[in-house]
Amino acid sequence: MDRIRILNMLIVLCQLITAVITLRRRVRARRRLELMMLIQGLDTPYRASPQTWQRPRSSLWWENDVLGNFTDSEWLTSFRMTRQTFERLCNLLPSLQPDPSSRRPPVPHQKRVAIAIYKLASCCEYRVVAGKFGVSITTIHHCVYAVCRAITSKLLHQYVKMPSADEAQQIAYRNAMKHHIPQIYGAIDGSHIPIVPPPGRIQRLHKPKALGLCDPAGSGGRSWAVPQYICRYSREQPQCRCA
Repeated sequence: MDRIRILNMLIVLCQLITAVITLRRRVRARRRLELMMLIQGLDTPYRASPQTWQRPRSSLWWENDVLGNFTDSEWLTSFRMTRQTFERLCNLLPSLQPDPSSRRPPVPHQKRVAIAIYKLASCCEYRVVAGKFGVSITTIHHCVYAVCRAITSKLLHQYVKMPSADEAQQIAYRNAMKHHIPQIYGAIDGSHIPIVPPPGRIQRLHKPKALGLCDPAGSGGRSWAVPQYICRYSREQPQCRCA
């Protein structure tokens, strides 16, 4: 009997030792995991949880004034286009339809396009456009970039392109009849943006940002971005072109 009791006690003691060793291993593994998560968390920005699910905002200006009472002249003043042109643009961008599976009420299709057009037409800050349409600043950012990506991917090559041979002849004929300059179907010019010039060279440095082509009616045809710096100095200085 004594041998059996001693054997049982040894078995229980071995089980306790095994459990303690397993527990210590689990604690060490958990500490290593917490340390790795802490190190990884220091590298990523911390985002605080939102205090409110959705703030109450008013969109009466868009729903009542713009959609209900705006005339074509008011549309031109606010959006640089008539309502007919705006509706046509909305029909040409069906990919901007809202996702019906979102938890919050999605921004309607026309409102998304209107937000982007109003931002581009007025050059207002995001907070001003957000107050006009009753949405958040983040929504303004998403709408503007989504509409710009959709226009450049769907409509750019369809509407902004070089004219064909027949179209070029017609444009050149209209240009000759209006300006008395033959065989010209477009004009190219560059836009200048102010930059900080080198010391003592304020009047000698210019930077074209883009080159544009327009027809005799003044409508834009195509523009090209100029990624390199083009420095034009005065006559006593040699021209310097820096890539």
